[in-house]
Amino acid sequence: MKKAFFALAYIILFASTPVFSQNVKTINKETGLPVQGVSITSVDGSNQVITDESGIADLSVFNQDDLLNINHSSYYPVTLTKQDMLQGNKVISLEEKVIKIDEVVISANKWEQPKSDVPQQMASIDAQDIMDTQPQTSADMLAATGQVFVQKSQLGGGSPMIRGFAANSVLLIVDGVRMNNAIFRSGNLQNVLNIDPLSLQSAEVIFGPGSVIYGSDALGGVMDFHTINPEFSIEGTKISGSVSGRYSTANNEKTGHLSLNIAGKKLASFTSLSYSDFDDLRAGANYPDGYESFFKRDWYVKPAADANDEIIINPDPEKQIPSAYDQYSFIQKFKLKVSDRIDAGINFYYSSTSDIPRYDRLILEDNGNPENAEWYYGPQQWMMNSLKLTFNTPNSAFDRLKLTLAYQDYEESRNDRKFQNESLRTRTENVKAYSVNAEFEKNFEKWALYYGLEYFHNDVFSDAIRKNIISGETTPTSTRYPSEGSDYLSAAIYSFAKYHLSDQLLINAGLRYTYIETTVNFGDIGLPSDGFTNKNGALTGSTSLVFQPNDIHNLSISYGSGFRAPNVDDAAKVFDSEPGNVVVPNPDLEPEYNHSFEFGYKAYNPDKFTFEFAAFYSILVNAMERRDFTFKGEDFITYDGTLSRVQAEVNVGKAEIYGVSLNGSYLINENFSLASTLTISDGETSDGKPVRHVVPLFGRTSLRYDRSEWDIFIDMRYQGGIDFQDLAPSEQNKTHLYTEDGALGWVTINLGGSVNILNSLIVNAGLENLADLHYRPYSSGISAPGRNFYLGLRYLF
Repeated sequence: MKKAFFALAYIILFASTPVFSQNVKTINKETGLPVQGVSITSVDGSNQVITDESGIADLSVFNQDDLLNINHSSYYPVTLTKQDMLQGNKVISLEEKVIKIDEVVISANKWEQPKSDVPQQMASIDAQDIMDTQPQTSADMLAATGQVFVQKSQLGGGSPMIRGFAANSVLLIVDGVRMNNAIFRSGNLQNVLNIDPLSLQSAEVIFGPGSVIYGSDALGGVMDFHTINPEFSIEGTKISGSVSGRYSTANNEKTGHLSLNIAGKKLASFTSLSYSDFDDLRAGANYPDGYESFFKRDWYVKPAADANDEIIINPDPEKQIPSAYDQYSFIQKFKLKVSDRIDAGINFYYSSTSDIPRYDRLILEDNGNPENAEWYYGPQQWMMNSLKLTFNTPNSAFDRLKLTLAYQDYEESRNDRKFQNESLRTRTENVKAYSVNAEFEKNFEKWALYYGLEYFHNDVFSDAIRKNIISGETTPTSTRYPSEGSDYLSAAIYSFAKYHLSDQLLINAGLRYTYIETTVNFGDIGLPSDGFTNKNGALTGSTSLVFQPNDIHNLSISYGSGFRAPNVDDAAKVFDSEPGNVVVPNPDLEPEYNHSFEFGYKAYNPDKFTFEFAAFYSILVNAMERRDFTFKGEDFITYDGTLSRVQAEVNVGKAEIYGVSLNGSYLINENFSLASTLTISDGETSDGKPVRHVVPLFGRTSLRYDRSEWDIFIDMRYQGGIDFQDLAPSEQNKTHLYTEDGALGWVTINLGGSVNILNSLIVNAGLENLADLHYRPYSSGISAPGRNFYLGLRYLF
């Protein structure tokens, strides 16, 4: 902490003093964030400059009385003289278009490129989108796109599902560093909550395998989050930022956020701090016909210190008790301009939650009584330090080099106690992750080459105790992962190239080899087992053709292979997955592979519409699934005092997943616009069973009225249903989540809008789920919010 204060003092006291400059800066009028890639061109076309990642451009190439056109595909054009641009604070505010086309994206190959060059379906989210949707968490932010389905087992949850894949089969990336670690499980995950949406400058979701660039775990897709970067100043020391607050009625949400950028010409700092407090979530009061008794929360358990737990009749059956929790996030980033061609970034990230009640486990019953008195995740803590060096030093080997070193420390715990039982079980996991990435880019006349080296290593530590809540006595108990520790390492080399066969035809191709090794050491506590080492190598590739006959139409066809090697959770976990079942280690588990084919069509008319269509077909080979197993020749063993059926993750052949996705927007006139998304998918395993993470039809449709200072929108979000017999076998076992008819479909209607007051104060307000419908998204263990009013205030300075 002392070092952070000294660094901030250095920026304030020693940043460069003002000098005459011909630099200008372009910013987003609504968010105050810099706009990169803005073209500033003289009217006669003789000179042009482009703004850098800080939104800054040097106008010295232009004459003082030149008339300049300021253009960006996602913003309305502006025309000013150079003299006018250099007056005042030298900042140009740009108004974002309702229809945005051909954004610059990073996810596909880690380097900036036009979205039209990317053959796969992508969803892009910017700071303006986040302000419009006012998400409580990053999981809610992804769901608001209408292109990513999000499952929740508790209010403090959110597991993205992409094209039939979820959890450890989709990859999370934060500022170029992978979050997925050795204990990411195949069951639903809530790690995306560690990412504060209010700290984001943009995010991108790439659908389909991303293993060539990103390695293991990118079977179904990649979610790449970019937090706000420190901005350099044009001249002198500049301080800017924002302070915001938000309130929501459905869970009595109270959120506060501060962003602060202190900029010098050579050194800049960005600070982000957020805190959210969520009360128990209130669901809708209008139940699906015939299912009021199924969804109502008529009772809950009041835990007692002496284990005489009470069943409390819920006076408000729509309130889901207990589900309340709180969370906070802190980011500190420093950026140093070492020279005109070399930048260095030092970044620190920390987020934590309170205890999070596992709501779907707290509604279980056993012979008419509650099964659990307590079941909660302990504080989910994530800390990351990273050093990032960028070299824009063209030579024979590369034009640009990014070198990233990162260290992450992650801790989670599970705590459960049976109803009126004195024994509280606590299982704690800690992962320390180290990574090094070197990414290179080389451009030629007609083609570009991207290549890299990657290494990461995870140390996993697992501990477990049972505590008598009356006497306070603690005893060791079985750990979730090997009690003597586990190691997980990966080393890889990859290359990716794109070549312009002509002005209309682009070919992409990539290849990657990855070596992964998992070593586990079991102790004497819990299930007796021998330690083992699991070694795997994987070769993956991708290729695609992009045909763009003109500025409007874009067609693509692509093939990509992805893989996921067994991690510690897959190969070495021991836990009671459901009453009467116990999962045991499988040292012979092998990687699973995804071979995916995609056809895409995009149409862009900047003055009228956008349209995107994608059809995909994936074959998952050597798929990992939980099946009945034997342990030392036995089908049943006694585990934690219960005779349980033995199960394990095994390779079960293959699965097929297929579907279509449609996204579009239409500018009705200069103020009204219509946008819609729709995803339909299906899939089955080689034995004819449905695939667990294939979700029903879902999407979003919105109508928006936009003026320069304010806007208002109405949207519908929707999900189809799945008959009970069409649910995956593992889902059919969760009778507390589904009605006798399976997963029910639903439609909600929502209103929202914002107003910009004096370019400094932005007010967002909305009313969600107008009909107060009680509904539960597919595979979720908690019902969605009922009618919810939210109000957000944001002040820019």
